[in-house]
Amino acid sequence: MNYKKIPINEIKIDDSKYSLYGVVFTDENPSVSSNSALEKLGILQPVIVQQDGNGSFHLIDGYKRTDSALRNNVENLGAVLLPQDTKTEDILTLLLYDNLGIITSSVMNRVQFIQFSLSLGAGHAWIQDALCVPFGFRPYEDFFQDLQKIMKMSETLRIFCHEKRYSLKQILNLTHYPVDLMQRIIEWKGTLHLTASVLDEIASNLRDYLKSENKGIEDFVHEQGVQEIIDSSLSLRDRTERLRRFIYGKRFPTLSSVNKKIAVHVKALGLPPSINIQWDSTLENKNLDLTLHIQDAKQWPEILKKINSEEVKKALQDILDDL
Repeated sequence: MNYKKIPINEIKIDDSKYSLYGVVFTDENPSVSSNSALEKLGILQPVIVQQDGNGSFHLIDGYKRTDSALRNNVENLGAVLLPQDTKTEDILTLLLYDNLGIITSSVMNRVQFIQFSLSLGAGHAWIQDALCVPFGFRPYEDFFQDLQKIMKMSETLRIFCHEKRYSLKQILNLTHYPVDLMQRIIEWKGTLHLTASVLDEIASNLRDYLKSENKGIEDFVHEQGVQEIIDSSLSLRDRTERLRRFIYGKRFPTLSSVNKKIAVHVKALGLPPSINIQWDSTLENKNLDLTLHIQDAKQWPEILKKINSEEVKKALQDILDDL
């Protein structure tokens, strides 16, 4: 390794082939105190670079120091120059341990760092031993093919997986949905209250509905009522619930119509808050739950009279018939 002063404008920074910018996601900003200290004390340690065959210097370590130098109009930067024949795996190991917290902060970041390592030419055997094991992955036959599927997901969806701290199983599950379907749903991120479970539910029901109707996602978007929900002035949660019910109704039209019919029966009874009727909305179980809420014993005669009325008996029978 050689130490030399290098003109800072000759160092590739964000466009360095070793830059993790855009490779992994981070919620952190550069430390203000760290930058402040650099400005007060100067660059105390040299950065690490490697020169390629074309003479370009690629920054490996020292991004904060380089940033501070740029902001303070430093023209030449002290650097340790790694030999051109330095093993890629050794450089990746340096990057890993210098950025361990960020890389291991989510499964998505770990996956993306593995893909980054592959793109630089690291071997499968080294990746399995040096990355997969400490990352908690157990490579299987199609592991590396599955990584390619994950990387085909849009950046916005991958960021969502990072933010929600998806497991590898959850991420792989998303790759089974049509790309255009997932792209459209993730575009609703700012319009809907998307959680991991809500996104999976919407994607699953939409995929099955579109497949059964031989439609595409754009056909659904232009169906009557969809845009009205998306553009409504409802809160994020209410808008999300409205869209979930709309999609569920499309996916399970029979269930939706029966549940709606039962709800009409129950509402028509005008039951007091002390009497509650519930049923299995999946219609898999033919039974009703009649719950009584009594705070005063004096309520009992009135409640008993209500549930013994012919009106309630007939309604219960009608509901059971619908079930």
